[in-house]
Amino acid sequence: MALELWKSVVTTAILFLALIQTGLMLQVYGKLRLFPGSNKRPRLAHRLLGDLLILLALMAAALCLKFEPLGFYSARVALHIIFAALLLVGLGAKLFIVRYRRPLLRRALGIGLLLLFLAIGTFATSALWYLVSW
Repeated sequence: MALELWKSVVTTAILFLALIQTGLMLQVYGKLRLFPGSNKRPRLAHRLLGDLLILLALMAAALCLKFEPLGFYSARVALHIIFAALLLVGLGAKLFIVRYRRPLLRRALGIGLLLLFLAIGTFATSALWYLVSW
């Protein structure tokens, strides 16, 4: 029971970080005005919070692998696994584009929005389900 609660806390933190990350990048791209002035600070905050988000995502993946035995899963758990796997692959793809493929950088905002929806799906199929049924 404590492991499920810990996984829910980590997943909730990932969702909130994903929402903050999205707001920061919408600020940088000029779609949203959160902070007046230059875009240097939102970019730096996005990068630092992104590193934290990746660490939390890897921690959540490790907790889930430790928690779930191999075997047959319910549809909710299977959907959660798909969302989480796509989220990790998407994070890797976005990092690759941002760091090594600068000509594709214009696609980073779209990938980021997709990652937000995957984070919401991952949250809804695990932490939200656990917290509602608690």
